[in-house]
Amino acid sequence: MKKIIAIVALIMAFGMNASAQEKTKQVQQEVSQKEKTYNDIQEISKLIKIPQSLQDDFMTLLLMRTDAVANAKSQEDKKNIFNKLTLKMTSALTDEQLTTLQANKEIYSKLFLFESK
Repeated sequence: MKKIIAIVALIMAFGMNASAQEKTKQVQQEVSQKEKTYNDIQEISKLIKIPQSLQDDFMTLLLMRTDAVANAKSQEDKKNIFNKLTLKMTSALTDEQLTTLQANKEIYSKLFLFESK
């Protein structure tokens, strides 16, 4: 009887440990995505002057776009979601700001053009 209890306790301990590791990995991925998004917004704000409130909105939209595209089923859905949320971002910019961003091909293509994977 003691052996059975010991085995059940070990199984539960390893199960909880594996679950905790999975949660830790998930949290680390979320943090790294937020850091990447924050760095992208900093690149944009170096090129064009945008208020902090717009930077916060861009952060939210970029994170939403990343999650939505990752969860979309088909490639066409991914592209539509990407373009829809990108349009929301670009509509908040003036023509001059958008032209400045488009002139910087590296940042513009990385953040505003859909890449098929």
